[in-house]
Amino acid sequence: MPSDAYNSAEIAGTKSPSSPAGTCPLQTKEVGIIPVRYAIDATMGTKALFPLPEGDDWQPTFNINLPYTLRQLRDGWLYVYSKKQKVLHTYQIENAVFTAQHEGGTCAACLTYDSDDTLWLSYSHQRWTPRLIE
Repeated sequence: MPSDAYNSAEIAGTKSPSSPAGTCPLQTKEVGIIPVRYAIDATMGTKALFPLPEGDDWQPTFNINLPYTLRQLRDGWLYVYSKKQKVLHTYQIENAVFTAQHEGGTCAACLTYDSDDTLWLSYSHQRWTPRLIE
């Protein structure tokens, strides 16, 4: 006789990660990216919520004695070059929402790309001209 867990798994299917038989979201072929920036934390006396990485191989270009934290990107433009697709994607950022200019204006809270792709990201507060994109 099947157990309750077995019956629950059979009913819920494999699509939902909350299902006992569901697929782990980390095993998907795509990865969600939320581009962020470093900023000086407003509370100067406390430890940063997101400290800088440790190690000798990482060389910061700013004063590491200040408490840095992660912030959302400001309103502007984000450009993502996909090595796999060999294409430059353009996103307009407004209030932390990314609007894909290459997909007819679809909006998202994060960028989704294949996990085996190599990406280059560039941020600008103004839109690039067509001449600069070429």
